[in-house]
Amino acid sequence: MEQDLPAPESVSRSLESLIQSLAEHFATHPGFMWQAVGCEVLHADWPAYPLGHGVHAALRTLTEFPVGTSFYPLDGIDCCTLFVVGRRPAKDAFASHHLHIAVWDDDLRECSARGYVRGAEDGSVVLTPEGAHAALITELTAGVHEDLLAELEDHLYDRRYDTAVREAAIRVELALRTASGRAAHGQALIEQCFGENGALVPRRLSNADRLALRSAFRSYFAYVRNEYAHNIPQTDLLTACRLVRRSSDLLRAVEILVRAVRPA
Repeated sequence: MEQDLPAPESVSRSLESLIQSLAEHFATHPGFMWQAVGCEVLHADWPAYPLGHGVHAALRTLTEFPVGTSFYPLDGIDCCTLFVVGRRPAKDAFASHHLHIAVWDDDLRECSARGYVRGAEDGSVVLTPEGAHAALITELTAGVHEDLLAELEDHLYDRRYDTAVREAAIRVELALRTASGRAAHGQALIEQCFGENGALVPRRLSNADRLALRSAFRSYFAYVRNEYAHNIPQTDLLTACRLVRRSSDLLRAVEILVRAVRPA
């Protein structure tokens, strides 16, 4: 006789209950950490623990200190390394009055491969100017649409700032075209999307809000999309990140409008 399988909701609740139970059990361990995807335990009693996984988390940790600061490894466990900051003490290197950081080994290797740190294989680790530049990009683009940022990060890291803005603007126009089903370009496309009977105007959207959307896209196309399509403007990091963020906001607006116009 076949047995009835538990409902997915029941399995999910059981897993959540198990995770919560494990978390409560290990919460008193000095290496217990809540992470974005759950919890984990580093089997060490250290004066510092990693802020998270990934290159961005490693850079965020390292850039709490001036570029050129040395980080000396003290201990390693569970594929993670503890460092003392600034200089290696002659004694009591683990004492809490010293500054310490911890970084996951695979993140440190990736930072080294990208040129963000040096010395990872020789002893003390030092953040490079490239690493500080990458960390600044991470800070300036925090909250930017993930898919957009994934397409543009390499351009920003390689200082191709005008290319990053140009690519972002292309994606905004393509998003409008895809969402509306129209083949027009530029201002004509915006009118077809946000005119009085525009394809992306929800039925209950007020006229004032429609005009605000129309104006936001018109000004973006006039001074960003067109400018970067026909010229190579001198663009610094701050300008590039500001315009990428603006592109991100417009992409998110298109996604919201699509859900409003064509609800599931």
